[in-house]
Amino acid sequence: MHGNLTPLPSPRRALRALCRLPVFGLAGALACLATSAARAGEPEPERRERIESLHAHRMLFDRTGEPMVTVGLAEHVTRVEIRTSVPVSLLPEGEEAFRVTVPADTPLTLEMHDTRQARRRHWLIAERFTAAGFDAATSARARLDAAGLRTGVFESGALTGLAGRLFDTRTITLAVSPGDSPAAARAGLARARGAGFVNGEPFVEVLERAGGLIVARFPGDFEVRGRDLMWLRPEGEALSEIRIPGEPTKQYAGELYVTLGGDGRLVLANLASAETLLESVVPSETFPNAPADALRAQAVAARGQFLAKLGLKHRGDPFMLCNRWHCQAHGGQGRATPATTAAVRATRGEILATPRGGLVDTVYHSACGGQTEGWDQSWGGEGRAGLGGVDDRIGAGDRPSTPGAAETILADAGGEAWCAGSGRRGGVYRWTHRIDGAALSRNAGRLRAVGPVSDLRVTRRGRSGRVLTLEVVGAQGRHVVDGESAIRRLLGGLKSAYFAITREGGPPNGEPARWVIRGGGYGHGIGLCQHGAIGMAHAGHGYRAILQHYYPGTRLERAW
Repeated sequence: MHGNLTPLPSPRRALRALCRLPVFGLAGALACLATSAARAGEPEPERRERIESLHAHRMLFDRTGEPMVTVGLAEHVTRVEIRTSVPVSLLPEGEEAFRVTVPADTPLTLEMHDTRQARRRHWLIAERFTAAGFDAATSARARLDAAGLRTGVFESGALTGLAGRLFDTRTITLAVSPGDSPAAARAGLARARGAGFVNGEPFVEVLERAGGLIVARFPGDFEVRGRDLMWLRPEGEALSEIRIPGEPTKQYAGELYVTLGGDGRLVLANLASAETLLESVVPSETFPNAPADALRAQAVAARGQFLAKLGLKHRGDPFMLCNRWHCQAHGGQGRATPATTAAVRATRGEILATPRGGLVDTVYHSACGGQTEGWDQSWGGEGRAGLGGVDDRIGAGDRPSTPGAAETILADAGGEAWCAGSGRRGGVYRWTHRIDGAALSRNAGRLRAVGPVSDLRVTRRGRSGRVLTLEVVGAQGRHVVDGESAIRRLLGGLKSAYFAITREGGPPNGEPARWVIRGGGYGHGIGLCQHGAIGMAHAGHGYRAILQHYYPGTRLERAW
């Protein structure tokens, strides 16, 4: 963390520091990266180096140049049970010298002993900028300072070489309102939003890591102990059966490790190749029975998400990504189907790149309802290539999202969107939500004591028409709610922020009997519309055309 903003080094300078040798042109840079990848892909890499990389989120590669990704499977647990159908090497502290071979089908129980919690500082993200956005970040920092907010500056992300290209996901994060707990950090959220910043995501700075013993037990009164880490490496390509108390049993491919989270409890994580993980992610994130080209489009989008999030999510955690919606769902190899696996393999290594060769952050959502939203509109910061928002109505072609068209689209007066078919059957294309006036007033009262709410005024919509700012008018005052997520929560958990709202019953100038919200879509509305991809595939569009529609101006490339 830095108290002052300094420009991030250019890709060439960053590579020179990484390799500790002069970099003469792109060829020299790639040769350096290839050497690093080869070292990481040796049959028996130094395990200690891998352990240290867990918190640093350094990317590893296999012999083919495919990235290896660490995914958190369980956190905040005190006990983990693991069984494999093949012998498994147990490496206390990740050290080969301490290896213990456990026979096949032996139940292993891992628990913690004498652990301590990490020391952490909690912040709220005000805004994020790409490495090239130094001037914009400097301007934003000045506005935060003028608002009297204590600000931290954090650098994250990575500069990665894949298939002869450099992908720069480095970011500058401005965070505000530090505190010893998440609640203390949230106390400064209103002031940050008052200064024009609406992100509000939590951000954790680790001051001192957790520590303690991890104990592995198996039948015959055998016990193996290791400090801070226990690594498990099954022989061959067998699946490991994982059981967490209170959760269903799941199967995962690749290596596993158990370490300690910030709360001093166990964290179970999975190390596997990106393609192996995708074979679990695609069926977990979309409909396995979708047309083949919709599944292929999903596979490319999910692959880009892996790369775009590396180094940005779970700062301070001993894994790069989690297995929940926060990153991407990874439900284990038991979720895979022949169709989803075929989609992943047919698009192996394919990602979307910007015209200048950068990595596209291929976010996606369930259903857009008619138009997709711009990244910068909902999430602030700079606009992102391929993520400006598109008109999803059939026949709209390459037309971008049209401001002011929301009510026409929601009334189905402007033609159906690609997501109408399967989206309507799933109840996400068009929907009606009702919330009692008293219930909404209680929700608003948790934000600010405004009394019975008599009016809800949309004061800002995004490029697609999604509601981004809502003024709540009550008998005792007013309150402005910023951000589509906060607005959806206020109104009782809406499927999206793409809606029009009316009142029903009650006195004309007082609290109504209920609020009626008619909306469309499901999710944040940015990037690929999954139901829209299904509609386009049913109409005969290939996955390349689907990707070009939802991420206009990008190009498909193979990264490995």
